[in-house]
Amino acid sequence: MSLLPLALQKNSKLTTKISKYHKLASNLVSSKYSFVIFVVFLWLAASYIFYLRFPNNFLEPNFYAEDGHVLAENIIKYGVFDAFFSTFNGYYIWGLYILADFGVALNSLLFEAEFVNLAKSFAIASYGFFGLAVTLPVLLLRKYLRPMALVFIVLLGLFVPMQGSDYAIIGVLGNLKFAFIYVAFVLLVYRHLMPEGSRKVYLVDVALLVCAYTNVTVYFMLPFALLRYTPKIKTKNFHRKILADKTFLSLLVLGVALLPQLYIVYRDGIPVMPGYLDTPYDFGKTIEIFVSRSYLYAITFPINNVMSDVVVVILSIVLIGLGVLFSGKYRKIFIFGLVTIFLGTFLFVIKRTGISDSFIGYRSGGPDQFFYPQNWIFTFILSVVVVEMISKIKLFRYRTGIYLVLLAACVFFLAPKSGTYGANNFMSEQVGTIYVNAKKLCASDSSNFNIPLYPSPNVMFYENAQRSQLCSEDALNYYPKIVRFDLSPADNQYIAGLGEKNNFTQTFKSPQAKLDGVNVYLSTFTERVDTSFNFKLMDADCKNTIASVKMANKKIEDNEYHLIEFPVQTDSTDKTYCFSIASDPGSPSDPLAVQLSKPDVYIEGLTFINGQPSNRDVVFNIHYK
Repeated sequence: MSLLPLALQKNSKLTTKISKYHKLASNLVSSKYSFVIFVVFLWLAASYIFYLRFPNNFLEPNFYAEDGHVLAENIIKYGVFDAFFSTFNGYYIWGLYILADFGVALNSLLFEAEFVNLAKSFAIASYGFFGLAVTLPVLLLRKYLRPMALVFIVLLGLFVPMQGSDYAIIGVLGNLKFAFIYVAFVLLVYRHLMPEGSRKVYLVDVALLVCAYTNVTVYFMLPFALLRYTPKIKTKNFHRKILADKTFLSLLVLGVALLPQLYIVYRDGIPVMPGYLDTPYDFGKTIEIFVSRSYLYAITFPINNVMSDVVVVILSIVLIGLGVLFSGKYRKIFIFGLVTIFLGTFLFVIKRTGISDSFIGYRSGGPDQFFYPQNWIFTFILSVVVVEMISKIKLFRYRTGIYLVLLAACVFFLAPKSGTYGANNFMSEQVGTIYVNAKKLCASDSSNFNIPLYPSPNVMFYENAQRSQLCSEDALNYYPKIVRFDLSPADNQYIAGLGEKNNFTQTFKSPQAKLDGVNVYLSTFTERVDTSFNFKLMDADCKNTIASVKMANKKIEDNEYHLIEFPVQTDSTDKTYCFSIASDPGSPSDPLAVQLSKPDVYIEGLTFINGQPSNRDVVFNIHYK
């Protein structure tokens, strides 16, 4: 006999307390409030994961990829209400302006409405919206889909592949208009499954209206909403039954509300942007774009470089065949997902035919910003079908084993490769942070400034910014975590044989305090680095060693910056330092090499190669705590 019941009998007060807390916990779990708390927690966690995937747009904010001057400038110049009714490329982008308005509100709440913090506030709004999009299936479809299907939908959604353009998607607003395709898909699935006469349909249709007034692809998705009414057509007096259905009447109102934008598009057309993806379409890339990139890429991206048209066609036929066969009661949703993915790609490609130039025989995934909603939808319908297939296995331990294998594959195989996790710093390199730009501009005596918004052949600016908008304490006292010197590899010039054959020293001046690392651009010539290398931080004369650090070979990537951290130099402001990299004495140093820049770029630094001065600097930047 267990001793626990006897102990409880001797202590009736303890028994009463346990029973009380058990009852309280049961009520909490079964209550609607507990689900709301869970969804809010899931949304916040998902938003934070997207922040971790690309934190740069919060830590190094600017207005890049806010569709240049459109969102940032319109919000600032015209105000949140008037900007709401301005068009972009011939159609409205309501959803983006709603998010921008939310960013403006956050800026007032968190940053005293300072202009220099608006881009950072936009970044928070972007992370939050991505978290909401991924969480939405749990919020709406928990009663209609199996729990494990929702687990995979959320998990794969969190790590939808953005390997090449995450800097232009996560943490910005401009390219979020494509995400409204996925949001509309989830809303239409919920609308299809919701009970007849549900009052929630009004909120759903308002949300669908916003989606349609943000991305015109949603117009072509809306006919799916009619499928729920087809069984009534076969009955007597079906027109009376349909007109008595609140969801159908709401759909009619939605249809009427969609007409004004159709008139705007008919009247003004969709303007062509000369020079932007307007080259002729390459039909030889059709399978790569319409099948591989739009459907399979969501799960095959880590091995995309070994794919081919034949493999893609066979794999897609197998997956679609299994989907149709095993989707069961979700077959209409599965087919709707397949059609929506095609529409999302087709309607974009016919207007931007030059997108085919970005696909080079499965060696590149192409621009992520135009395809991630299709990937989201594919992982949605694939998750539903896979869970339906696994659920047919009778033995619980087999089902559990398969689920664990699939979850492990998502966490350890797909997630780590799904993006750059902040390594792609193209934006801040091209535009700079708004804080750094403001600090430079405020050093002048001018009262009006032009702030760069977007790098292009003709750089876009927000013009005539006032000194009061820019020269705040946040800008003037901002210290970036990374300071760059406009150095980049040039002319295939590098130093190899470090320590064994060649040596170098590079000096630099630290503009601020708490220096704690140097990012050096390294090349390995696609080989693995096995030899131990040491980084030395020295004084301005390159004689006295301040810190010596053994470099982490496993983290060195070919043609990438590698961060070497050392003890924080608290009083580093305006001090000159020197660094070098060399292999252990007597050890081979190939294949590691440091890249060199164009001549005479970083004037404050001195470079010596084998004791001789060089006008080319080592490509590096410096890191602060």
